[in-house]
Order: sequence, then structure tokens, then C-alpha cells
Amino acid sequence: MKKVLSTFTAIFFLVVNSYALEVNQKNNFVDFMKKDTISFSTAYSESLYTNKQLTNVTLEFLRASDRLLNLIHENNVLKIVAFGTLVLFNQNAGTTLHEIGHGLRARSYGIDFMLMTDMDDSRPFTKDENYFNFFFKELFSSKRAACAANSIGIKNLQHYFESLGKINDFYNFEIVFSAGGINNNTYLSEQISNNIHFNNSSERLLPYFIYVNNLLYGALYDTTAEKPGDDPFDIIYNFNQKGRNDFQKGTIYDAGIKSLFLSATTYSFFYSFFTNNSMVKPYGFRLPDVFPYITTKGMSYKVVSGYEVNESLNLIFGFESVFGKEAATEINIGLNHQAIINKFPISYKGIATFGQGFNLEFSCLTPISKSFDIGLGCEVYSVTSLMGQRHATTNMKDGQGQSKNLFAFIQYRY
Repeated sequence: MKKVLSTFTAIFFLVVNSYALEVNQKNNFVDFMKKDTISFSTAYSESLYTNKQLTNVTLEFLRASDRLLNLIHENNVLKIVAFGTLVLFNQNAGTTLHEIGHGLRARSYGIDFMLMTDMDDSRPFTKDENYFNFFFKELFSSKRAACAANSIGIKNLQHYFESLGKINDFYNFEIVFSAGGINNNTYLSEQISNNIHFNNSSERLLPYFIYVNNLLYGALYDTTAEKPGDDPFDIIYNFNQKGRNDFQKGTIYDAGIKSLFLSATTYSFFYSFFTNNSMVKPYGFRLPDVFPYITTKGMSYKVVSGYEVNESLNLIFGFESVFGKEAATEINIGLNHQAIINKFPISYKGIATFGQGFNLEFSCLTPISKSFDIGLGCEVYSVTSLMGQRHATTNMKDGQGQSKNLFAFIQYRY
């Protein structure tokens, strides 16, 4: 992996130094950055998956779908059929992200997982962790998908925590694993909202629909969960095993509904549709959005806001809090900036989180032609943090330290 990154970095600087992009004006670069992308990343390698990078794939599917839908102008019947088809396609993408969300939580504890297109599949455990293969298999399946963690690995983990006298840490694993799918759906909704905000594209119907669908995924699931194997049922059971009776049926539902109605993005579509304007930004401030996440401490609410300094620079800030018996808060600060330094175009974005531990998500890129750009990035998560529970890829079993991921990517803009 280090050799790959070193080679990529060398190519990065050689190509950049030999190419002068025709973006002498900052506005041209900002418009360039708003184009849709198709990415190829080292993080798409099976052993290097992260939630953030796979969510980016899902978001690219959505933007491509929306672009396709908007090519249809004349035939309303065809547009309705296309809209329904693309909704199903993107719901399948959300299902794939949901199931890999369970799997990556298992992997963060050192446990293998298997992605299944049929939850009633009774065959012996066979490690199968390929996101892309699963996406295309699930696309043509009408059965209920599932993710199974290796039962031997789970038993060994339980014995390990019992030997340390930390059985509650095992129940925390069960909560993190069971919540991984719903949390990934919420995270997708958060990223769709960010994309709408940074690209001023709130009038788009398909992204808006998928945003609402994923934000309410947990709420709708909570109303139908009845037996073991249903994620909300298992989450409640393991909270009860910890002696927490305040997390009950309806908790996830209530959080989802509250977040929907407290989020500015929920109303942005109607505002832009009726006024032909983009999202409201009073004095440059982004009106807050709220996203509900399931943590081992209870239900958290993540508030995302920001300030648009100008078209090329957005400041990002917000917080995430758990209220009640195990109260916790994390503060988020970051930026998204497109700059031209000595005719050298570079875009970089990053978010740092403080409170329950330090987290950092950072990436930078530069165009190498009118259609391609290349970049580097990193993700660092504290396993003791609220964000780390959702995104760390290692060290969760030990309950200390950080999960660190480096990646390089090339992407096509169209």
C-alpha cells in the first residue's frame, strides 16, 4: 500500500507540474468542481473499504441517475417511468451501503462478514465482503438482503470480553454492529444534503427523494421490527442487556421524524421549486440540518451548519450530542475550499472533530486536464468517539487508539 501511495504521489506532482489548467479565474474553477464525477480510489479495494469512500460511490450513482433523468425533457410518461426505475436503482444502492455498514462494523472488531442477497440463506459461513459484486447481485434480487458476521468470531469476542470482566463491551459491539446499517443510511442522507448545499442544487427531485428516504430509513424500520434479526429489535435488546431500558421501540422512529422536520434541507426543495431560487443562506449562513445516529450511549443528534465566505470557500461547523444517562458531545469544524495559488488550482476539504476523541477527514485534489483530477486523502478516527463508532475500521476490540486510512484517487468530471 505504501508503494502504491508513493508512486501515486510521484505521478501526482509530475503531471501537475507539466499541465496548466485553463482556470485562470477562480469562478471557472468553482464551476469545474461542481461537475459530476466518476471516481477510482485505492479505498475501493476490498481490504481498504471505508464508509466514507463507499458512500461517495453511492452518491456518484445518485448524481449520475439525476443527470440521466434530467436529459428527458419532452415525454412526461417516459420521465415518470425513468424516475421510478432510478428510484429503485438508488434504493438498491442504499441497501448495499446498509449491509456493508454492518460488515465494516464487524471488521472493525476483527470479525469477517458475509454479504447475502437472501437473509434466509442457510449455507455455512463463507467470507464474502465485496461491495461491488454484492451491489450487482442485489440489483437483480427480489429477496431481503442481509449481512452475517462470522459466528465463531462473535463467540470468541464474547469470551474475550467476559475474561476481562467487560461484558458490556460485548453488548456495545452488538449495538454497533446492528446499528451499522441504519447509521450508513443516515450518513448517506447527510452527504446528499452536503452535496445539495455546496452545489446549490436543491431543486433536484431525485436527490431530494433519496435524501428523505434514507433519513427516514431507521424510523420506518423501527415501526416494522418484530423479531431477532430486525436491526431495531436487536439494538433495543442489547441496550436492555446493558441495563438501559430508556432505549425502546419508538426511540429510533422519534429521532428520525424530529430530524426530518428540524432540517433545512427538508424544506429547500419546496422553496427552490416555488421561487426558482437555490437554498436560503441568510447572511451567508447555512441553515442547520439534523441527523439521528445510534451510538452505544444512546440516540445522538448531529447538527450540521456552516458559513459561505464566498463561492470558493465554505466554513463548516456543528456538533453531535447524546442526551440522557450517558450524555456526550462532539464539536465539528472544517472547510471546503477551491483556491488558485500561483496559477496552481487546488481543492481541499477537511473536518476535525473534538470531544470524545480526535477525528479528522481530509482530502485534496488538483485537475490534471479539463476532465480529470487526482488527489490524496486520509481518515483518522478515535475508537472512543461517536464518529469512530460508525467509521473506524480497526482497534474497536481494544477500545483505545485510532483507526487510520490513507487513500489516493483519480476522478473523471463530466
